[in-house]
This record gives sequence, C-alpha cells and structure tokens, in this order.
Amino acid sequence: MRGISHRSRIAWRDSRDARHRHRRLFFVFYDPFWPYFAYSPFCYYYVAPALYAGPPAYVWAPVYGGAPYPAPLAEAPPDELAAANSGAEAYAFPRQGEEAFRAGDYKAATRAWRHAIVDEPNNGALLLRLSQALFASGEYDEAAGATQQALMLLPEEKWPAEFRAATRLYARPQDYKEQLKGLEKAVRENPDDPALRFELGFQYGFSGRRAEAVRELDKLLQLAPQDQLGRRLKEVLSVKISGEGSGAANAGELSR
Repeated sequence: MRGISHRSRIAWRDSRDARHRHRRLFFVFYDPFWPYFAYSPFCYYYVAPALYAGPPAYVWAPVYGGAPYPAPLAEAPPDELAAANSGAEAYAFPRQGEEAFRAGDYKAATRAWRHAIVDEPNNGALLLRLSQALFASGEYDEAAGATQQALMLLPEEKWPAEFRAATRLYARPQDYKEQLKGLEKAVRENPDDPALRFELGFQYGFSGRRAEAVRELDKLLQLAPQDQLGRRLKEVLSVKISGEGSGAANAGELSR
C-alpha cells in the first residue's frame, strides 16, 4: 500500500473491515451465505459477443435482506482504493480457499471463495473454483448455478483450461472420482432434475468423457429446452468429439 495517503489507507481499511465484519457476523447464523447461486434454465446465450440477456442464470440472494455494503469514505479516491486492493490482503481469501481445497476441507474452501467473490464478482476463474468446491461438498444445485455464472463470465476458449486449473487443486485425484460417483448417484435418484444433469454434463465434458457429457446434456435439454447455455455447452463438446473422430479417421488412413 505504498504511495497511498494515510487518510486514504484508513478509509479503505474501515470500508473493508466493515464489509468483512458484516459477513463474519452473518456466517454465524446462516449457511449458505451470500452470495448464493442456484441453477436456472432461463439464460440466453450469444456467441458473439459472449453476452447473456434475460432472467439471470443464477440467484444472488443476500440472506441479510440486501443491505448494501458501506461505501468508501469520500477522501479515498477510486484510483487509490484500486491500488490498495491490489495488495496482498486482496488475495488472502483466494489463497485460503486453495489451501483448504488441497487439504480436502471443501466447506472451508467454499467459505473462503465466497468471501473472495464478494470482492471480485466478475472473476470467472474464481467462480469456477467455487463451483468445484460446491460440487465437492455435494451442493449440486448451487454448484450448477455457480458453474453457469462462471461460464458466462469466461470466454469459451478458456473453459477447459480453467476447469483443469480448478481440478489440479485435488491432492488426491481419487477424491474427484469419488465425488463424481456421488453426483452420478444423485442423478439416478433424481433423473428429472435439470441442475443435476447440467452439472454432470459439465463435469463429464471437461474431464475427458465428452460422449457421456453430450448424452447428459441431451437429457437436460429434454427437461429444460430453454437452457441455451446448456445447449451451447453441448455444441462445444460435440464439435470436440467430431474433431477427435476426424483426427482418428485421418490417422487410420495414413497408417494404411
């Protein structure tokens, strides 16, 4: 925080501390806490530009009634606040989330990343990590909602890389396989739940099981034909399958 006036530093810290006190106080009484995500099929996807319109594909539910956070004091200019936020303190919650996830404490990772998203609501990579922690915790509906929001914020070409970055946090790859089995079991028990179908299609699609992903997304679209993000996800994965098939066919011809 070098180069920032003493008064601005105090203003920024007071504003930050007020926000985090508010959150810590509320966490004692309610879980899940804000921000809360829920899957919704009502999202409209546009490839170029990558924007969504219409009813949101997730629910921001401030469980304390929607009271706004205190605004920064007037003597703290926006550029100085931005500089302050770029310090190490701004990265504490993302780092805590990663450490907790690696340790297998997915609830703690979820709490830390929720904190972080309050400060960076448009960080798609961070949202995808939160969605993975929710998935790992068995909170499948909210995981699907967070996944939707992450995919809306991230460019399509970054979807696979960010998924790999999130799943690399597993200390034991077997944990992911067991969690995927848990989601598969939930789908078998609730076959008409579109949120479960969406989340399973996403998990399959970016863990190398694309044909199974397309199958799940087909079932999703039978249940929720208005889910344009699910439709686009299916198209992206179908193109990858076609490309792999063409590559295999070409390799076969060359080997003759």
